[in-house]
Amino acid sequence: MFLTSAVRRRLASLCQVPESHLSRALPSWDEGADAKANGEQPNVRFASGSAVPAVMLGCRLCTAARTGAACSARLYSDLRSRICIRHQCWSLDSLALDRVTLVEGQVGLAGLPEVIRAHQSLLPLLRRKGSCENAFAVAQAVVTSWWDVHWRDEVLWPARLGRVCADLPEGEVAVLARDVVTYPEAVAVTTVLCDRLWRQRVLEDTHGQMPHTLAEVPRLLTELARRLGRPWLVEQLAASSAGALFAWVRACVRRERGAVPEEDVWAVPVAHRPRGLAAQVRELRLQHVGSAPVGGSLSRAEQAYRVGLAHARSYAARHGHLAVPKYGRHEGFALGAWLANQRTGVAALPIERAQALHRIDPWWNGPWPISWRRTYHRALVHVRKHGLVDATAGFPGTSLALGEWLHEQCSRYDDLHVGQQRLLADLGIRPAHARSAHPRRKSLALAFAAGLDYARAFAAVHGHLATSKSTRRTVFLLSSG
Repeated sequence: MFLTSAVRRRLASLCQVPESHLSRALPSWDEGADAKANGEQPNVRFASGSAVPAVMLGCRLCTAARTGAACSARLYSDLRSRICIRHQCWSLDSLALDRVTLVEGQVGLAGLPEVIRAHQSLLPLLRRKGSCENAFAVAQAVVTSWWDVHWRDEVLWPARLGRVCADLPEGEVAVLARDVVTYPEAVAVTTVLCDRLWRQRVLEDTHGQMPHTLAEVPRLLTELARRLGRPWLVEQLAASSAGALFAWVRACVRRERGAVPEEDVWAVPVAHRPRGLAAQVRELRLQHVGSAPVGGSLSRAEQAYRVGLAHARSYAARHGHLAVPKYGRHEGFALGAWLANQRTGVAALPIERAQALHRIDPWWNGPWPISWRRTYHRALVHVRKHGLVDATAGFPGTSLALGEWLHEQCSRYDDLHVGQQRLLADLGIRPAHARSAHPRRKSLALAFAAGLDYARAFAAVHGHLATSKSTRRTVFLLSSG
């Protein structure tokens, strides 16, 4: 809530604390200065949708030096004051759940010099104007998702985790030390995301098109792997089509198109935000005392998702793809609308849900029209029956409509998405084939033979061939023959 000036003066008088001191201690103290009082009565204005910052203990040694006593001071959680470089300690957020404080305190960083160095390199970035603090939130979401995966090739984090065990409760180290252990990587990712040059390179690699996977931004992945000292990271991330990093890349492309404001580039979707430590600590403690498993029954949203996923599997098993028309139904279920909803919110889709759909059909969310994918699947069925298409010979053996569609893809090959080009390669159409492709031609001999058969049938019925201009026999226009 925000207080008007009259309320602030009265509160300061009651507390016997100068307003200047309260202004430094309470970040929102001055934010109600523009509020108007109702007549002569002081009032309070409640701000809907405002977030209350987390609280942490200040450095104990710094507090003792300033107060001359062994006491504690609580501060609003702030990235700049999270680490005390002088005394080499990390302040944990005071984790509370249901008004019960679960954990609070500090972690010594004497054995983690890389964390101190990372913080020293981050502070100059935070002093600059721009989105560095928001970029850190994105970077933290990115590395936290990596922490949850437990990659087999990851050796730096387990070693770093072993050096902070002494300051944390046994059995909760892996939860409470997450942000400490991943901090150097979060800072390294922040420096990349803040760099306008790398944002421009993302746009160059994607050619301004919406990416299908992170493999389409190879220079970004290579740079992250280099800065983090993890060469295997490129292969791990290349196939990713969900998560905080993928959402950031998509937002950069959309921002370049003018589809979203700048602040949306740094907005971390709810599904990709780091999970709260308080809830994780509570779950661990409940498991330790043998309480009932946390979670209970599935939510209605999760049940609806599983129903849709089951229908998606059934449809793909029958048709070989998930290119369902928007209003298409499968076994009475509105599968087309359900998939359209998943595609619309793909940037905010939880990683496990996106991966489940990816396993059913890797191209379920291709950034091109569904009609393109459906026609492509017809071409793929033709290839499986008759072999690769021959673009240089005019696509012989295909239907006229399919041949014309294939020639159209060849004529605009350079403008296609890189994913579309990859799919066309499975049909036998590569850049050289596309450049030398010939249009699908209708056989004149076959057309004349078909017209002659219709003419004979018409003459047998009417005794002549004096047809009008619009005369048709079944679906053949006789007057044009």
